Amino acid sequence: NDMNENVNTGKRSRVILFALLAVLVPMVLVVVSPAVQGTPGRDSGIYLYTGWRMLEGDSLYSEVWDHKPPLIFFIEAAGLGLGGGSVWGVWALQVVFVLAAFVLAAVLLLQFSSVLETGWVLFAGLFTLFFVLHGGNFTEEYALPFQFGALLLFFLGERKGHTFWRNFATGVMIALAFHLRQNLIGVGIAIGLVVVLRAVFTRDFRSLRRLVGMAAGFGLVTVLWIAYFAVQ
Repeated sequence: NDMNENVNTGKRSRVILFALLAVLVPMVLVVVSPAVQGTPGRDSGIYLYTGWRMLEGDSLYSEVWDHKPPLIFFIEAAGLGLGGGSVWGVWALQVVFVLAAFVLAAVLLLQFSSVLETGWVLFAGLFTLFFVLHGGNFTEEYALPFQFGALLLFFLGERKGHTFWRNFATGVMIALAFHLRQNLIGVGIAIGLVVVLRAVFTRDFRSLRRLVGMAAGFGLVTVLWIAYFAVQ
């Protein structure tokens, strides 16, 4: 009975934690909403303009151009489309992406920390997020769920076993971050280095097969982008 009570208490604590995140993330992001921030910053303005032109029928890179990889512009176009041309749609997507990132971070941290410890870390990160948003609508913001997703999948692989499909999904997450901005591949490189260094120091070179699954996931996303632009 005591064990069941502890399990139920733990479940309730997790539900409360996720509910608080669902309430607090939109509250924190109010500071970068159109209601507070009337004019977007330079980078945000470029993304919004490019997404708008894509909705108007312009082809990315050939008729409207910026040097970023393509995913950020499709996110902007999706947000503007959802908002009926309003920037509120883009802000709503920011809320979704940041909330997804913190939920994934919570799931990851709960693998080896208590609910209380996880809550402290998440809330500290959430309430200091304002200082790194710089007006919001940045590639780094949208990459957060992909980076935490890759870390969570890799950690689950360490605990439950590295299947091909888990490694494949990790590669997909790494690719999505990369196709937002090239230097956001850092988490992916770190994961790859862990795999390589462990294989070298343990002399278990069969574990390098994990990289094959990751490369396949990364390659699929890249090939799909190439195919899309080839058709265009």
